[in-house]
Amino acid sequence: MELKSLIKKEQILFSTALSIVSFIFGAIVPDVIQDVINDTIMYKSGDNVNSYLHTNIIIVINMFFIGCSLLFFYSNNRKLEEVKNAKRLSIKYVSIDDAYGKDLYAEARDFVNHIQEGAEVIAINSFVEVFEESKDTGKEEYRKKYLEDIEKKFGRINYHRIIQLSSTDYVELRKNSLGLDAKILGNYKDHYIKILTSRDDKHTNDKQMQLSVTIAKYPISFVVITNPDGINYLIWQINEHVPNSTDGAIRLTGVFLIIDPDEQIVKYFKRWFNHLYSSGKTHPLNLEDLRAA
Repeated sequence: MELKSLIKKEQILFSTALSIVSFIFGAIVPDVIQDVINDTIMYKSGDNVNSYLHTNIIIVINMFFIGCSLLFFYSNNRKLEEVKNAKRLSIKYVSIDDAYGKDLYAEARDFVNHIQEGAEVIAINSFVEVFEESKDTGKEEYRKKYLEDIEKKFGRINYHRIIQLSSTDYVELRKNSLGLDAKILGNYKDHYIKILTSRDDKHTNDKQMQLSVTIAKYPISFVVITNPDGINYLIWQINEHVPNSTDGAIRLTGVFLIIDPDEQIVKYFKRWFNHLYSSGKTHPLNLEDLRAA
């Protein structure tokens, strides 16, 4: 059953149930209680019924049951929203099982192709860990195409990527005694250069482009896309340790691809990004920072 028809059916059932309960609580029950009060007061006081007191009692009773009906409506409406939100969230994991990661990068590129004009794209990379340099030209070609799909959006999106470094490398970079060339894989270095080139090209780009560096806090890499229509896309990279590596190298093993319109998961990634950005240790990079040491 499609989501829209399912939600519509739930709304109809909910409205019907609410109408029945409201009718019972708002009409039948107060009338029954009113009859009981009438009989009691008439029995005790005869015809000299205190009509003012009687009216106020009935008002209080009706307000009580109206309040119960509103509480019932609020509670069930929240449950309905939770059901709708759960059905809107989509989570998919893609492993790099094939030789070159063709399926993984194809799925990631499909996410990138959902980027709309005016979208906000934020990303974090961590270069504290040593990444295994891929010898597969096929894998590198697929990664290059994935990054090129992002680059095709330059000039039409706001894009900010933060690179995390160890505290030692961060200090050395700030003292101009460290170049990032040896730290960054080839395709990513080309991508970073294009970010900075686009950032500095004021004649062709009126969108915000940023490439920053900071002291590492989160051993994580991800991209969050927030489109003008409010839909969020998350590409969350999962790494693994390379067996028998002498330098503790890691490599890509898969990605989570998440569509999250209500920011149930994405909000945490945005929070981590904003924490790094506002840490006081985040600074913009320049082209000369990407030179070899």
